[in-house]
Amino acid sequence: MFFHYFKVALRHLLRNKLFSVINIVGLSIGIAAAILILLYIFNEFSYDRFHENKDRIYRVLVKQDRAESSDITAIATAGIGPSMKEELPEVEDVVRLSSPSGGYLTSQNTNYDIARIVYADSSFFDVFSFHLISGNPKTALTEPYSLVITQETAHRIFGDKGALNEMVTLDGKNPLRITGIIENPPANSQLQFEALIAFSTLYKMPDMFLDWDGGWNYYTFVALNNQANTEQLATRFPDFMERHINVKYKQYGVILSLMLEPLTKVHLFSIADYDSDTKGDLPTIIIFSVIAVFILLIACINFMNLSTAQSVYRAKEVGMRKVVGATKSEIIKQFLGESLVISFLSFILALAMVNLAMPWFNMLTNTRLDLFHSSNIFLIPSLAALIVITGVIAGSYPAFYMTRFQPTRIIKGVFTSAKGKLVIRNLLVIFQFIISSALILSTLVIFTQTRFLKTKPLGFQKQNIILIPLYSEKVREKYEVVKNAFRTVPGAIDVGATTGVPGHGLTMNGYLPEGMKEPIMIHVMDVDANLLDVLEIPVVKGRGFSRESEADKKAFLINETLARQLNWDDPTGKNIMRDGIHKVIGMVRDFHFSSLHSPIGPLIITMEPWSGYEYLVVKTGGTDIEKMIGALEQEWKSVAPFEPFNYQLLEDYIREGYSNEDFFGKTIFWFAVLAVFIACLGLLGLVAFAAGRRRREIGLRKIFGAGITTIVLKISVEFAILVIIANIIAWPLAWIIMNKWLQNFAFRIGFQPWIFIVTLLLTLLISWLTVIYLTSKLARTNPAEVIKYE
Repeated sequence: MFFHYFKVALRHLLRNKLFSVINIVGLSIGIAAAILILLYIFNEFSYDRFHENKDRIYRVLVKQDRAESSDITAIATAGIGPSMKEELPEVEDVVRLSSPSGGYLTSQNTNYDIARIVYADSSFFDVFSFHLISGNPKTALTEPYSLVITQETAHRIFGDKGALNEMVTLDGKNPLRITGIIENPPANSQLQFEALIAFSTLYKMPDMFLDWDGGWNYYTFVALNNQANTEQLATRFPDFMERHINVKYKQYGVILSLMLEPLTKVHLFSIADYDSDTKGDLPTIIIFSVIAVFILLIACINFMNLSTAQSVYRAKEVGMRKVVGATKSEIIKQFLGESLVISFLSFILALAMVNLAMPWFNMLTNTRLDLFHSSNIFLIPSLAALIVITGVIAGSYPAFYMTRFQPTRIIKGVFTSAKGKLVIRNLLVIFQFIISSALILSTLVIFTQTRFLKTKPLGFQKQNIILIPLYSEKVREKYEVVKNAFRTVPGAIDVGATTGVPGHGLTMNGYLPEGMKEPIMIHVMDVDANLLDVLEIPVVKGRGFSRESEADKKAFLINETLARQLNWDDPTGKNIMRDGIHKVIGMVRDFHFSSLHSPIGPLIITMEPWSGYEYLVVKTGGTDIEKMIGALEQEWKSVAPFEPFNYQLLEDYIREGYSNEDFFGKTIFWFAVLAVFIACLGLLGLVAFAAGRRRREIGLRKIFGAGITTIVLKISVEFAILVIIANIIAWPLAWIIMNKWLQNFAFRIGFQPWIFIVTLLLTLLISWLTVIYLTSKLARTNPAEVIKYE
């Protein structure tokens, strides 16, 4: 019986080649898009699940409550972890990790840039299931100045030579011994690194805050024992925090409390600020899931539309089957079987499409997905279910619709009301273009907002600015020598130094302004006397820093936001306390030192970096940047040959802060293209069917003098009305979704009328081109052929 249904299905497909191609191609594109999104979603939810003790590992978050605000942070001080292990029996082990930072390793007088260096406790391999290829996991990170490097890093530095026990130098100063080679972290690991340095090394460094108070730079992970109850453990946190820190902080109006976050929830569900740069985005996952379902629905709707449109041609077949004894269930099985055959063929084609698109998709999503990877074996049941569900959904309406035909009426040539079928088909076409229009409108909003983020004036000069990082203490100590060397380069207008680059945000410290009883958290940026001129940040009251004034090294500048917060009309002469008294000598105009996701916060600018300036900032004339960079590198090599030369354009640095928006916009754009293409495939089939049924009408119109343009316009207008209705419905839906997305930005665009107009015109143009292509061919048919046929 199955073979019979399969043979009938193939016969029907071959007999109706145009509709078969449209159905199979449309469904395959929908299935391919769904598979790609399914792979991406599966990968996002698989983060950190490869760890053997994943269900017992938690990240420690710190909640800070103040009278005016409350926030939760993923980074904390270094003292919390050891105290938890010592005093809380449920805590079996603790791992502290520093935020990844850049640097360079030197071996055999050759420098190698390392982008992600992390300091980690010796318990790293006890808690996490990263595989150490060589070395002892129990001792690899125990001794100070021990270094574990990834397999990729080892190969880059040492080639095929063994790296274990080799000596390298970090940032031209600290000698490190390689005690282990570790496999590269899996792509679905929240923790990404190229080198691990023993956390105990930090205790050998001067000016490091590694106790409870100060030095908020570390992530803390705990592994609880098998009997631990997290709710009971949380009840002891208040007393624990009171003993160690709150007894001091509460006098300043600050209360700290601990929270435990399951490791497997960190990537997508974390509620903490200052999180890892590998953090996922749950709203994006939800939006992609909805889009995948809608694209698949559009493809299924095509199938249902074309199948019901062809019902007249198959009505006699169904009637005859009923006459010879076929039951309703058998006819339903036949049509569902045909649908499943189409779904299966579409699935095979979809796999080929996915395989071809995978490199592009990986580049777009910055992932390393592979459909045929062994870790995706769990996707097989999902894909099998996808085929069946797609086939059933796509074939359900045609199957049940066909069984309603009454044999006696079919034989007489009387079928079910065409009007009812037309209404249903029109509704399905409208639904398709609702999705397409919503995606097009969303794409326009996202691209407009992203363009706004990249072009909005930030209050400082970002064009023609080159950033040169100063990794080592050695080069930081001679930054003035490097500055003076850079000034001699033709085209270098000015050179400044800073600890923080505006655009991604700056660190915060506690300060006590004059007239206040409690300290407040304020962003801080340490600069030299040149930087404000380099970035063209104007001083609007008072004066800026002077190179000649020794007192200015203790002085502060503040921004307009902080002045408003403190109700200081003129801040010059005011005092702010932190490790002494600092006089405010001027106020700068507000500028965006964070991304446009955040409002401009309070800011203090000092000339007193804690451990030296971290960047040189070169302002150029903007002509032949590549030549300029080459000249800077030559000067660098002459005065700092011990450290590699690196650079980045400030515009590129700022643009990196909006990489998620770029990814989101590009992805939505391609989904919109797919949705429109599939909808147009269905429209193409429907127009072909409708035009074919109206051959006699078109022939008679031509006999009575109607021109080709008149005939084409008449049919085009009918479908254009459906597209206009779809847009009217899609606009408010897309507005609600996009308005919610725009709430992520403190600075955002409004919904401008042109976005809606362009969406309507695009969908109309695309649909018209589809309709005109077929109707114009039919309108050129010789009327005599149609009349002869009739």
